[in-house]
Amino acid sequence: MVPLEEPLIGPQTVDFFIEHGSQVRYTLDGSAPTATTGLVYGGSFELSESVTIKAIAVLDGWLDSDVVEYELNIYSSFVENTEPLQLSGDDVLEIADTYYIMANDILLSDNATLIIRDSTLFYKEDHAFQYGLTATGNSKVIFSDSRLFTACTGSLNWHIADDAVMNASNIVMPTCNIWTLVSGHGTANVDNWDLYGGTTCDNATLDISNSRDMELELCFPQNAVVDAVLPTEIDEFVIPQPIDQNVNFTVRVTDSTVDGWGVGVPPGSDITIRDTPAVTISVTMGFPWTGETVVLDGLAKKLYEDQTWEIVDAKLRLVNTRTYGWEPNVFGNDNTMIIRNSDYSGNSVNSSNGKYVVENSTTGLMMSFESVEMTISGSTIIGDVIASQNSVITLVDSVVGRPQRPDEDDPVPYGNVIARDNGTVILINTRVWGEIREQGDGKVVVADQAAP
Repeated sequence: MVPLEEPLIGPQTVDFFIEHGSQVRYTLDGSAPTATTGLVYGGSFELSESVTIKAIAVLDGWLDSDVVEYELNIYSSFVENTEPLQLSGDDVLEIADTYYIMANDILLSDNATLIIRDSTLFYKEDHAFQYGLTATGNSKVIFSDSRLFTACTGSLNWHIADDAVMNASNIVMPTCNIWTLVSGHGTANVDNWDLYGGTTCDNATLDISNSRDMELELCFPQNAVVDAVLPTEIDEFVIPQPIDQNVNFTVRVTDSTVDGWGVGVPPGSDITIRDTPAVTISVTMGFPWTGETVVLDGLAKKLYEDQTWEIVDAKLRLVNTRTYGWEPNVFGNDNTMIIRNSDYSGNSVNSSNGKYVVENSTTGLMMSFESVEMTISGSTIIGDVIASQNSVITLVDSVVGRPQRPDEDDPVPYGNVIARDNGTVILINTRVWGEIREQGDGKVVVADQAAP
């Protein structure tokens, strides 16, 4: 887990350590001090607001020192909340000038409004998808001039659904990022949020500006017809383009960069991606398919010069496009996905009696829901294995996680096996480098367990 920084609450005293009789000049306005500009340090002083201090040491006969920078994030209050934060009706909650630790879900409905400004929001979680934020109805999230910390134990989701709105600006994420799903008729407006990551579906709208190093996933609907070039250095870009068909969401990006795109391939779709340097492909099995079996062999992170996959009645074509991940998903109706000899990102979106068979592969997080069955053999799971909601994951002759390296101070935060909410994990001759946990009514069955 990412270490929790010590919050600075209330006025703070600032001292400089001075050597050799140097004079120190400093600034509090973001400018760089020089030998003749800036405030002259004359002893301890007090600050009661967040500020960036820049300082330089000056001494006759010596070269001036480099400018050093200190970021002090000072808050007037501290809150640690382990209970769900629920807002409904016309509730309005403002979190301002606060170091706020959240160890549970945030739930908004109806016309509720959550305002977070000039604060740090720190999510504490033990594993991927444990907590998140869900906004439904006509609720609104206003998130500005703040920092967002998460424990680097896997994905943390925010969901802007129905007709909900998120307005986010000037967000800093010093550690791992959250993932924001915008669905229904939801709207997200994002300005100056580097490392933003999110999925856009249905009739939703995502507007992004002045942001860097993002990951954006396009959740194309059934029967979508798309032929797209997805750029990484963007002055102005919008999708869908006029030639695309049956796509109802809108993604607009201006003055920003994207590290990688995600593309969904649902039933009945015809998706072509060209001349794109970084894309993750999500192959989705679901309605209206029933009892279908799809075999994916040799999925890899590589450049595809021109390759086409026929997936039941869907088609995917990659032309001069490099993949950095594959995310096969199954949604019910007794559909089965068989994945062999592959290197892919894992499975964390599934439901309703879907089945997976994974053989001789390397994956990320493996997570199952709603009576899904996963059978994994001869494989390595780099992330966690999590079974919930009456699902069953069986691992045979496999490895979960990796050992701690000599240069790492803390144990690796993933590589755990977790059964919760009536989920079951069966381990047969499988090595688990992390922890094995049973939560609530979850159950882990160990048979011929390999020694750690």
